Amino acid sequence: MRLGQQIFLGVLIGLAVCVWVTFTQPRLKAEEEAKVTPLPVAVQDPTPTPVKPVVAGQSSIKILIYNVKITVTDPITDLVYGEIKDGNNTWAGFTTKSLLAKYPACKAGALGTLVRIKASPTPTPSPTRSPSPSPSVSPTFTPIAIKSPTNQPFSKTIDGYTYTYRQAYYGCADDQAGRDAVAAARAAVKNSALPTLSN
Repeated sequence: MRLGQQIFLGVLIGLAVCVWVTFTQPRLKAEEEAKVTPLPVAVQDPTPTPVKPVVAGQSSIKILIYNVKITVTDPITDLVYGEIKDGNNTWAGFTTKSLLAKYPACKAGALGTLVRIKASPTPTPSPTRSPSPSPSVSPTFTPIAIKSPTNQPFSKTIDGYTYTYRQAYYGCADDQAGRDAVAAARAAVKNSALPTLSN
């Protein structure tokens, strides 16, 4: 092979490599970006919420869909919510970042949902006549059974809306430690976080 043919062959191979790199490089870059780019958030995936430290061990979470906030403490300082849609209704479904990382089935709603409905006006009671006490009857004490606060359903009215808590009735953790963590987190949402609900 002559020197001129070798140079021509070298230039031809160089051009072929340049053309190959030019056409395949954008495709490789697009494939890499597709691997890194997060998928659009599904309806029940947690929505990132701004977290503001209140005091050590506490965070304030704004629930943007209702324009209210709650204060969370351990074990749910990493509480997040996602929008759960049911027809025309939108609810805030709770989970935590740590549960979601360890148990992917613990999506929004795994720790229950906060439901908001327009509050109905309270009816005004009609005046009733109380019977006059009989002199022969002595008053007696009748104890009233009071439910434990942990068994009470959560309900709070703020600015004309009633907020209620609906417990999740499905499991999302596949081991006993996970089930215990979910149970503790559900109790913390209902008994310590939701009572702090405010606008």
